[in-house]
Amino acid sequence: MNKYFKIFLGLGVLVSLLTSYGLWRFNSSPRLGELGFLLIAVLLLFLVLVFQSLFVQSRKGLLILVLIESFFIFTFFYGSFSYWFLIGLLAWLVIGFFALRKSDNYLKEAKKIRFTYYVNPLVQGLLIGFVIFLSFMYAGIYQQVGSISYNIHEIFISGSAPAVRAFVPRFVPQMTVDSFIGSLIDAQLDDESSMLPESVTKNIPPEGLDKSVVDQIKTEFTTSIEEFTGVEISSQVNVVDYTYLLVNNFFRSLSERGMFPVIILFVIILIFLPLRLVTLVIRWPVAWVCMGVYQLLKKTGVLVIETQQVPKEVLLVNLKNEE
Repeated sequence: MNKYFKIFLGLGVLVSLLTSYGLWRFNSSPRLGELGFLLIAVLLLFLVLVFQSLFVQSRKGLLILVLIESFFIFTFFYGSFSYWFLIGLLAWLVIGFFALRKSDNYLKEAKKIRFTYYVNPLVQGLLIGFVIFLSFMYAGIYQQVGSISYNIHEIFISGSAPAVRAFVPRFVPQMTVDSFIGSLIDAQLDDESSMLPESVTKNIPPEGLDKSVVDQIKTEFTTSIEEFTGVEISSQVNVVDYTYLLVNNFFRSLSERGMFPVIILFVIILIFLPLRLVTLVIRWPVAWVCMGVYQLLKKTGVLVIETQQVPKEVLLVNLKNEE
């Protein structure tokens, strides 16, 4: 058995256990410290996945490694196993192998090796697969629990804050809904590309609307939200609590109408889209760490680049026959 197979077998089992524990720990208590632990575990997992694809040349051996690692990803979820978890993991494996195939083709065809061209598509594929895996995993958790976790919902709202600030510059997740609506209306009244109806904005004088008129607009807007959602807005409820109530009420109403599959699909999309946006940013730090490890392995002589003279046939037209 190849020594690198044994090395990566041990490393793969270790980082898979760490990732499984990190996910379980974060799901149990989704806080910043748990999130940091999970991110470190996932980074180590990705490092092992990237470099085991280089060191384990046998694709059969690599498949065995990945299957063993996948088995240990389940370690802390055996009690709450669902087929959604398995579907997500299979999707991750398939996408990962397609990404590896693309990276392998680069090594076979490249005349001059640039490791960044090998690692970037592989990391991107692994990240997309991991996001799909998480989306299906949380869909399975929702199916078992029947509601969205408040802590995870709070993290989701906090993560969306930068995007919300494009419309409400002073937005913070813990602000009251009244303050949020007021800030939104104020921002829209000051914005030339306002989303408010033209019937509201066309008659605004240069010096602005009277405070009583603005307050009336805010009241009407609040009433419209309450009528649409069926949930009253109290003066003290904050954005996180109110949106949490809305989401769970919405899912409950769909379930009562026999539309539970729609809920699962909605949960998958709700998890996938923001996480996919996050991966567009974090794939570069992950790739840079891989590049750093690669440079270290080159300097220590573990990895070497050799120039090979490869015989190649060329098809030419025999011009001698024209003489």
